[in-house]
Amino acid sequence: MTAEKIKADVLSSLRGDLANMLREEVKSALAKEFGLLKSELQAVRSEITTNTIAIRAEMDQMKEDIKDVGKGLSTWSDEVNSLQTVVTTLKSQVKEFQEKSEDMGGRMRRGNIRIVGVDEQPDSSTPEAISKLLKEALYHGSLSPSCTMTETQRRCLEEPETEPHSTTMENG
Repeated sequence: MTAEKIKADVLSSLRGDLANMLREEVKSALAKEFGLLKSELQAVRSEITTNTIAIRAEMDQMKEDIKDVGKGLSTWSDEVNSLQTVVTTLKSQVKEFQEKSEDMGGRMRRGNIRIVGVDEQPDSSTPEAISKLLKEALYHGSLSPSCTMTETQRRCLEEPETEPHSTTMENG
């Protein structure tokens, strides 16, 4: 063997040994890092799993709450429909009562006596004064002596230059 060949064999052997040593050192260093990465990935996976379970539980609870709210809304919708029916009925009754009230007011006004031309002075439109005036003016039989004034509707003299207002008497 020649020196060159021995030298080449030794260099080749050293290169192979050096490559193997480097490979082993890199492998062991990477193995440590891979171990750390694996443990971190496991931690992340378990955290994701835990969070997923919590989120699913919350979603299930929300679904139940939504179902409960839906049932409640259905009940309240039925109540609102019932109340709308009652309101419609009450509106028609109120309208009927208003018409009856207007009719009764008209009948009552038609049964009253209106006197025009009585001077507007203090105490000229009291029930006693009007009753006395009517007894004096109309005692020809159309009013009984027991006719009394139960209500008057007249303003005071505070408004000068206005026409006299009528006075209302109920024969009662």
